[in-house]
Amino acid sequence: MPNGSSRLSASPDAAAPPGPEVAFFCEGSRALGLGHVERCLAVARALRDGHGAACRFVFRGDDDVLPRLGEFAVTRLERADDFSRWNPDRAPAAAVLDLRHDLDPAFFDRLRARGVFLAALDDPTANRLRCDLVFYPPVPQTQALDWAGFSGIVLRGWEYVPLRREFARPKDPAPTAEPDPGRPRLLVAMGGSDPCGLAGRVLRVLGPLSQPRQTTVVAGALDARAGELAALAGPDVVVRRDVRDMAGLMRASDLAVAAFGMTAYELAACRVPQLLLCLTDDHALSASALDRAGAAVSLGRHDTVTDREIAAALEALLGRPDLRARLRENAAALGLGDGAANIAAALTRHLENGCDKRP
Repeated sequence: MPNGSSRLSASPDAAAPPGPEVAFFCEGSRALGLGHVERCLAVARALRDGHGAACRFVFRGDDDVLPRLGEFAVTRLERADDFSRWNPDRAPAAAVLDLRHDLDPAFFDRLRARGVFLAALDDPTANRLRCDLVFYPPVPQTQALDWAGFSGIVLRGWEYVPLRREFARPKDPAPTAEPDPGRPRLLVAMGGSDPCGLAGRVLRVLGPLSQPRQTTVVAGALDARAGELAALAGPDVVVRRDVRDMAGLMRASDLAVAAFGMTAYELAACRVPQLLLCLTDDHALSASALDRAGAAVSLGRHDTVTDREIAAALEALLGRPDLRARLRENAAALGLGDGAANIAAALTRHLENGCDKRP
């Protein structure tokens, strides 16, 4: 075991394929959501299935999240500072960080001395400065970060947004025309945990609106308010949980209201016009990139937006097929969908090239 505060669990059928070992560091819980776990899983699967890598997870979070990692070996940590003390008997070829707190500098010195290549996903912390390769979506925060002392490589763009394989760009995209523009299919999706209860708020805002619509609400796997959502269902409102084909549900929607996060990128990959609410200022900045690209309408941080403003934005989108069509075209132009494969390819090229750090 890496240290006394960790315990190792692994799926019995998670046999490691031949190839370099890559360790992913992430957290997931009701409070944090599932975005960091899901994007690490997307890259891990792309590395395993496309490049024969043996992937493992160093994880901290809720018990409910562990089954999602069942196809990989997992070292579970109890405390945030346990990440800094991680020191396995066998060092991986690479470590991919997706954390939101600074690690002790000794962590990086220890892994680098053992020849571990260090990468990070969308990292705003000082950890990025000690990495060899970092990946970002084209959000404004990356331009404002202080990169003094960084000697690695930054890969930034829509092509480096890691999504699950079901959101990969189709070779022959299906037609995107709405079957009934006068009664759009509205999807409400607030992520895996919806810690602020935004789905219920949107349903209450929708209630008095007169525009015809078919509404589907997705209650996330860690959503503690799923029962409350079910009570708000009606003739034109369906509440679904444990959705197995989220990509299919998104592609069958004409409009979405979502909390910014991986869900927003998934919707854009599926070319779904979307109205975004944000949990934090950082999320609001990231959502502004989709807004500026014309692929979404972002209302900013949810607690600075009134119900009346949400209703007005929904009325405009529900009543304007032309606006939805424009948002759909702009989302398609982003080319989202292959980010996990692109990140896996960049990491693999480094590992194949040895000391050459160029991706």
